[in-house]
Amino acid sequence: MLLPSVYYSFNEHHIDFPGTIAVEGETIVRYVTDIGKSLAHHGFRKILLVNGHGGNIPAIKDAVAQLRAEGRQCHVWHAGLPASPTGLPADAHAGRFETSVMLALAPDDVRLGAAAPGDTRPLAQLMPDLAARGVRAVSANGILGDPAGASADEGEQLLDLLVHGLSETIGRLLVGLEAN
Repeated sequence: MLLPSVYYSFNEHHIDFPGTIAVEGETIVRYVTDIGKSLAHHGFRKILLVNGHGGNIPAIKDAVAQLRAEGRQCHVWHAGLPASPTGLPADAHAGRFETSVMLALAPDDVRLGAAAPGDTRPLAQLMPDLAARGVRAVSANGILGDPAGASADEGEQLLDLLVHGLSETIGRLLVGLEAN
């Protein structure tokens, strides 16, 4: 069974930008564990959470730990790539990776004329300030990376890599289910 996406997440680090809607990490933990309990009650033996937002990782880890402590088989796959097919390092927010993916998925929603670089340092270097003071502390425009060079073709390649990673995870989890 595939459940609908949850669109609101832990976005406190983006809250200084107009239109950001954030929920507390505790809300995510409670929501995910409640859904996991409901699925288990109805006989689902394995649960896979698919996470597309890095800010959710701590809350998702807590929810998975809680569900596992209660005896449920809960797993998680976090969308992410360390580099592009061309070898470029990953960026974090509205840079080349995300812009390319959006050009592949919804090109009419991308305003390339408004695209501008933000802080282009590697995420590991940004994280201390970002975690302590939010995205605006490291990037006035909210972009973590540089969208220059983004293309729908690269977006398709990145999506293929993500789909492959998720498919491998699903394949590992399906092993043994047919025998039960």
